[in-house]
Amino acid sequence: MTFSSQIIDSLRRTRAISTFNIEKFLHYEPNNLFYQKKSDDREFIKSRLNHMKNGFLEMLEITEFASLTLASSVTQYFFGFVIIVDDKVFLYNCLDQSNETLVEVEISQYAFLFTGMVIAVKGSNPNGNKIVAQEIFEKQVVGINFIESEQTNSSIKKLKIAALSGPFNDETGEIFGSFDLSTVEADALIILGPIIKKKFAFESDFLYDTIYQGFEAKLNSWLGKSPNRKVVIIPSTDDVHTLGMYPSGGFSYFEKSKAIVVMSNPVQFKIENVLFSVSTNDLLIGINKNSLELNKDAKKSKTVTNSEKWPQNSPKIQQLATNLIYQQSFLPAFDKSHTPIALSDPKIFNIDTVSDVFLTCSKLKPFIQKLSGPFSVVNIGSQPNVKNKNVLMIDIDLQQMDYEKRFTIKFERLFKD
Repeated sequence: MTFSSQIIDSLRRTRAISTFNIEKFLHYEPNNLFYQKKSDDREFIKSRLNHMKNGFLEMLEITEFASLTLASSVTQYFFGFVIIVDDKVFLYNCLDQSNETLVEVEISQYAFLFTGMVIAVKGSNPNGNKIVAQEIFEKQVVGINFIESEQTNSSIKKLKIAALSGPFNDETGEIFGSFDLSTVEADALIILGPIIKKKFAFESDFLYDTIYQGFEAKLNSWLGKSPNRKVVIIPSTDDVHTLGMYPSGGFSYFEKSKAIVVMSNPVQFKIENVLFSVSTNDLLIGINKNSLELNKDAKKSKTVTNSEKWPQNSPKIQQLATNLIYQQSFLPAFDKSHTPIALSDPKIFNIDTVSDVFLTCSKLKPFIQKLSGPFSVVNIGSQPNVKNKNVLMIDIDLQQMDYEKRFTIKFERLFKD
């Protein structure tokens, strides 16, 4: 079948509505992305602090935090937004009486911190200009996607979900000639952009509608094998329609398909009662490159190097995964150097309910990290070669209340030998 006839044949097909539900839980349609104001940074920080303050107060069982500049030798609890300058740690708080003054934190213990992190500190501030930390709190009370026993009585007993990251195009020949989903046995397929490489998008003579038609034909071929299958598509900042901005809206081209659900980047959505958080922005690199790690004696500091060699379940991977969960943000590290960030509506980055599965795409080595809570953080990774891809397989037993028995998550080769 030729490329053109494959497109026409696939677009003629009709599909039954899936028997399982996909619900957009937190979905964003950013506006005024290019109308940036000087006050946006402050409003973003203010939103982050407001969003996380009560969780820290509840965890510490206190009613309020001391102002960062309150001069007192008495032990107090402080709260703020971390800013690291020349290997020194400062706190900023635009909610208290500190007049938005940066206050240095003197740390005499192990700590892993990064610019953009929100923390609480137990300590004193004798002169009002330097907090002497006794203890640092990086976690707070978070909202969890509780599963009630009656929710396990659904007629759907089990679900199999697959996830793939792009790009999916070939460099020569048919655009998606090597992209083959025939080995993927799943009820739902989560596609993480980009659909095509940015360089190919700008150098190709194909119209974008033609490219998207070709990709839709591949998806429709997979969907046609079962009337109950669905596809979720989440863009990347490398997808042309996003203009490189984060956050970004979904692919409007695919909205006409009942079997393809278009999502924004970032997004939270539910498949049945399972909550997913997804960001295709490289959040892990953002945390890592803006971080400062103090050794156990806190006598000297070092910046954490970007490494693809951290083993699965290593302390470093656990640390990065923990920050993705407990910082409750789709922009945990305040870093606009890698990707243009639109901060005009800062609330779109706030995560109210921690997901069962957090998916992201990073240049760091792919990993699956389970955390107590319970939660799973998965880095699907950057997979530029369409002929050499891993597919994430998530098997869900919807009748199980126990998280360990409810979820089985693993990587498989897309093209099996």
